[in-house]
Amino acid sequence: MEGAVGAVGDLDVVACSILATTLKESFQSPECRRLVGTFVPVALAVAVSHKLGIGFEGDILVSIFRSSIQLVGLGYALKFIFEGEKIYMCSFAILFMILVSGHTAGKRSKELPKSRMVATLSLAVGAAGTLALMLLLRVYEFKARYIVPTAGYVIGNSMSIVGTTLERLRHDIYVHQGQIELALALGATPAQAVHPYIRRAILQGMGPIVDSLKTVGLVSMPGSMTGMLMGGSSPLEAVQMQIQVLYMLLGASALSCLFACSLGWRVLFSKNFQLQFDDTRVLS
Repeated sequence: MEGAVGAVGDLDVVACSILATTLKESFQSPECRRLVGTFVPVALAVAVSHKLGIGFEGDILVSIFRSSIQLVGLGYALKFIFEGEKIYMCSFAILFMILVSGHTAGKRSKELPKSRMVATLSLAVGAAGTLALMLLLRVYEFKARYIVPTAGYVIGNSMSIVGTTLERLRHDIYVHQGQIELALALGATPAQAVHPYIRRAILQGMGPIVDSLKTVGLVSMPGSMTGMLMGGSSPLEAVQMQIQVLYMLLGASALSCLFACSLGWRVLFSKNFQLQFDDTRVLS
């Protein structure tokens, strides 16, 4: 019995020794040291929050933990998808991104009826339309390595644009119910009555991306271009890829905004073309 216990103890010592050696070798690698170094700004943010009594330390640490887990999971998922090169894998990944982003964008305008459905369909139309166009024009090869990251970039950025557009549309129609009902009484169709507010909503949603295009390369350097440069790509190659992604994002955002407004105003009208708002909902 004592011999068995001693053997188990020896195994524990050996296992701990192997683990310690592995960790030591890992921390000696340049990649690991660089990764650990990135946590210094995190510590700085936590220190500032604590010093000023903001009480944001917990949220910062939770967000760092979640983002780290999610990014590591994403890395393994992309590795699996890229190695498989199966159409159904790409489709599932894109569908998952659309569902999550649609849910998030819809939450921003939860006072709008069926907001999550409207946001999800709008993002799907924008992403699918632009991806299909880029593939037909042979801008991208039909490979998971190009399709999935590009779709993720486009859907992720379109998410906030669609959320902003829907919220502005709902807000303006709510505020101007009297004018809309007067226009309807004078013979205007619902589409004609809400047209000015659709224009405002699209301008609100598309404004930030148009402004960013005006200053890109002068004030800011996009993340994907930065990543390619740090990965060793030539500046001109990085610029070419960034232009493709940015212009694709512009087209996808325009399609998503247009579709979101087209569906958004319809869910606010009854079958008898009457505005239907729940007065118990809070006007933001």
